[in-house]
Amino acid sequence: MTGSLPHNDPDRGNGTEGYDVELPFVTQSRDRARILTQEEQQIIAAYRRNAEKSFRSFYGGIQVDLGGVSRMFDCVAAPFQRKSFEEMTESLEALRRGDVPKCQRFWIERTKKSSKDADIAILVLWLIAFPLRPFLAQIGAADSEQAGIIKDRVNRLLFWNPWLKEHVEVQFNQIKSKRVIEGTKTPMAVCNIMAADESGGHGGTPDLMIVNEL
Repeated sequence: MTGSLPHNDPDRGNGTEGYDVELPFVTQSRDRARILTQEEQQIIAAYRRNAEKSFRSFYGGIQVDLGGVSRMFDCVAAPFQRKSFEEMTESLEALRRGDVPKCQRFWIERTKKSSKDADIAILVLWLIAFPLRPFLAQIGAADSEQAGIIKDRVNRLLFWNPWLKEHVEVQFNQIKSKRVIEGTKTPMAVCNIMAADESGGHGGTPDLMIVNEL
């Protein structure tokens, strides 16, 4: 079974060419994963190349946890999730390039079990995995428990999408890019998950600030 990835519009200025591929809709359990055919492996490789350039491609094809199995986001996302990402895509891609986004603030309000933290993890992973410039993000959580939930969502995404481990790593309450600033060992992009009930400095001025239930 397959899920269709969307056309990318080259006129949007995201640096990608229009394409239309079928991404294998692979259902995996924690105990067993289906062996992919060579054609499916080529399709997934094409997805990963485009995902690096386009946030729309990235979130559409990423595998998400659905009751202990992985499903492609585009096949299972609720309409409100799609709407949120569609509204943020242009601004996130501008932010990644270092341009001033047309819209610089977004408000997301959802009931419990509506994938708020998981969706935050998706957008943060894309920005940290594929930076084009030095980039700092901060997630402010209400307390250490809330901070732990965000970290858990990031780790779940890495579990179901192990290819992303080639690009990012999670250490304590930091998500770090494996790309480094030229001539240094400093990660090009870092996201700090900060809890309001823990002492410590606020750090540098972030390019992206996410205020989560504060």
